[in-house]
Amino acid sequence: MENKKARLFGTLLLLASFAVASLFSFWITNPSILDTDPSTYIIVVMLMLLLFIVFSYKERLEFKYSKRNILWALLVFLLYVVILSVLRVSLSYAFISYRLDGLIFPVLIASFILLIYGFEGIRKLWPILVYAAFASPLILMPILSLNGAFANLNAALVYWFVKLAGVSASKAGLTISSAAGSSITISTTCVSIGTFIAFILFLIPLAYLYDGKAANKLYWVLIGVLLILVLNLFRMLLVTFIWAYYGIGSAVNTFHLFAGQLIFYAAIVAMILITGRFGLWLGRRTKTKKTDRKKREQKLDRNWHLIAILCIIMVSATLFLSYDYLNAVYAPPLLFSGNRISPATHQQIFLDLAGSAGNVVSLGITPNGDLFSIRNASDLNNSIFIIANATAKALPGRVNVAYNPEEETHSYLLRNGITITAQMAESGNNTLVVNYFSVPYNVSGSWVSVNYLVFKKFNGDSSCKTSAPGSASGYFESYLYNFIFPGNLSNGGIICESYSIALGGNK
Repeated sequence: MENKKARLFGTLLLLASFAVASLFSFWITNPSILDTDPSTYIIVVMLMLLLFIVFSYKERLEFKYSKRNILWALLVFLLYVVILSVLRVSLSYAFISYRLDGLIFPVLIASFILLIYGFEGIRKLWPILVYAAFASPLILMPILSLNGAFANLNAALVYWFVKLAGVSASKAGLTISSAAGSSITISTTCVSIGTFIAFILFLIPLAYLYDGKAANKLYWVLIGVLLILVLNLFRMLLVTFIWAYYGIGSAVNTFHLFAGQLIFYAAIVAMILITGRFGLWLGRRTKTKKTDRKKREQKLDRNWHLIAILCIIMVSATLFLSYDYLNAVYAPPLLFSGNRISPATHQQIFLDLAGSAGNVVSLGITPNGDLFSIRNASDLNNSIFIIANATAKALPGRVNVAYNPEEETHSYLLRNGITITAQMAESGNNTLVVNYFSVPYNVSGSWVSVNYLVFKKFNGDSSCKTSAPGSASGYFESYLYNFIFPGNLSNGGIICESYSIALGGNK
């Protein structure tokens, strides 16, 4: 096999390995960029990441067998498994909510690159590793949180141009009203900041594909950003003027229907057409050196099949660990509100508790949250108590209660990605079994995170006897997490009601 064919085989092996290994991450990703959730821009990164890997063929990397590369690749892959397990168990549902599976893509891809190309591959393909991290919105959360402010800025610009054109109108927040009493709103869905981020991240792999100076590529991307901003402003102005002169029906039912997609595609075509203006080109302009010709004639090591087998093993392990993504709870981090324990939230909590065992009694409010009792509120030996409080964050939290821990904590990752942490505790003369976990709720369109503390008096053996609602991968990750952060729960464990509550709810 000539070196040219070996390079092609290496590129395809890298592409296939990552594409299959990230299968379940792709599966749970919304295929559309939603105007209501700018964090959905990540679908562009995931799709373009595959093309980015295809474009790496231009680097002329040599695919060869090396025991040293195999050792480093396996070590990096082991690091990926540890990071994945620790993050999933410690962060509970926030792992999928913030799409941290994408944040650790660089580690997974690096293990495949090391296996196939060695450290020379890392040196040349580092742009792919950096780009891959943006498959999680966590890095851009500060920018995504400016979605409302960005809409306000665009509404102000549109209003300024409308007044400049002599149209009689007034502005209140994001709404522009005419003298006749009709109005039009430049909402966050009209100028979702996620769409602009998606456009930028679409251009970056294309800039990598083209040859030319790095500075020219940067200027090309910046011009693309300016172009999409100007085109979108033009779109909003045109829709607004149609509204001002022909009414809201004409504005909504004509140009507004297809304008957004039109300008996105038009901007892409325009950017490709002007690459030559920035000194960018496809293909190499320099003549091939004799040493390059000689290099192309080199044969692929006869042990190449061992690398392919190791890739298959690593891919299989990744699929095993990521299978539960399909069942995982997802709570959009940007859509959480300031709604804490509202009547609707309280009712939802009460319904979940009732579904877990039967008789539920609300005992009122404590400094730590709302207190509930399941079964018999007057019998400590047979009652289970729950303290619940809510926060407006897409993060798991804990209810702070004064007691003396008796044992180290032990965590269990459920199939839906929610982690229950158990421990024994001393409170007065009582030994208690305590469970912690957090559950996201969508209450009347507003998301909240409810933190639960479930406890009951210890009676010798307090672990739940029913089969745990976990999975093989969840058990493995929990075991690895508890091995790294050791605990001891020989006599206590998960309360059955904790399982039921963590698996229920309007999530």
